[in-house]
Formats: sequence, C-alpha cells, structure tokens
Amino acid sequence: MEPPITQQSNNNSVTKSNILIEASYKLTVTEQKIILYLVSQIHKDDDDFKMYSLPIQHFYELLGYRGSPKYSEMRDITRNLMRKILEIKEGKKLKQMSWISYVEYDEHSGRVYLSFDPRLKPYLLQLKKEFTTYRLKNVMELKSGYSIRIYEILKRWQFINDVEIPLDELRKMVGATDKYLEYHQKKSPCSCAKGNHGEDRSFI
Repeated sequence: MEPPITQQSNNNSVTKSNILIEASYKLTVTEQKIILYLVSQIHKDDDDFKMYSLPIQHFYELLGYRGSPKYSEMRDITRNLMRKILEIKEGKKLKQMSWISYVEYDEHSGRVYLSFDPRLKPYLLQLKKEFTTYRLKNVMELKSGYSIRIYEILKRWQFINDVEIPLDELRKMVGATDKYLEYHQKKSPCSCAKGNHGEDRSFI
C-alpha cells in the first residue's frame, strides 16, 4: 500500500519540543534540511509517525539545486543520515538515538519515503507545552548547518529577554565540539542570546 502523502509547502511550520531543540548532534546543512522538511509534514493532531514522502525533484529545488537530481546522490545522503546519532539529556538520563530508521526509494514515482525513529515520538508528536515553532522557509534559506542550529536555539529562547548558555554546552548542541565557533562579536565564556518579539529572523 502506498503511504499517505501530505501536500508540501515551503511555508509549512516546523515544531519541535524544546528538549529536542537543546539536544546534541551534528548534521550537515543538507541533512538538517531533510529532517526539518520531514518534520514540517507532521500534523499537530498526528499520534504516530507516517512514512513521510520526499519528492526528489521538489526537494532539489527547495535546496536551490538545478537540473535533474541523481538517485545515487540521494542514496549517499540518506545512508549517511541513518548513521547520525543525537543525544538527549533528561535529568540523569542520557538517551542516544537515530533520526531515521527506514528509507525506501521508488524510482518509478520519483519519491523517497522515510520513517523517523519511533523513539522520537515524545519530541515531535502531540506537543502541548514546552515546544518551539518556526517557518520552514526561514531555515531553508540558511547556508550552514551551524546557522540552522543557532537559529533554532535563539528561536527557542525568543521571548526571554536574556539567556546565558555556556560556550561548551552550545558547542555540543550545534555539533561543533571539534572546532571553535566563530562569532561576529567576541563574548565571554558564555554566549548570550537575546529574543525579539518581532520578525521571525530579526535576531539572526
């Protein structure tokens, strides 16, 4: 049976629990955009994950590519994505899990179907409190995986006037433990993110 396909738009919203926003992981900019594109297919009333559909040509256009996409490129991307681990810390527990548990290619329809790891359900489904929402288009325009993660973290604290995040903790969140994060302004051992109640990307 063909999985249900949700009509896509770059104006869709991405909603994640704040715990997931603050998780530690490292994804390439393309991998992050795949995950966020899939998250945008989740409906607020969904109580389980579906087999989410990814049209190859449409997704290439969303990423700014031109020409005919190659399945070999997408297979390499999804194969690497399935190996990526995220760490979620809840109290005294440290949870390690993958983003994607299954991928299916259908060359006849020109689509790829992907399933989230079921252990991600508490962080993506039926969210009633302590979550962050933003427009998919705001991150699809960004060129760096670090920029996407910084955006999400700032968005999570948008309505708090001042929040301090230790630099070491911030580096773990964005997956930059092996390199120094460069900022436009030099700061002390902690990075201060200020929220803004106006335009969604005004704090970038």
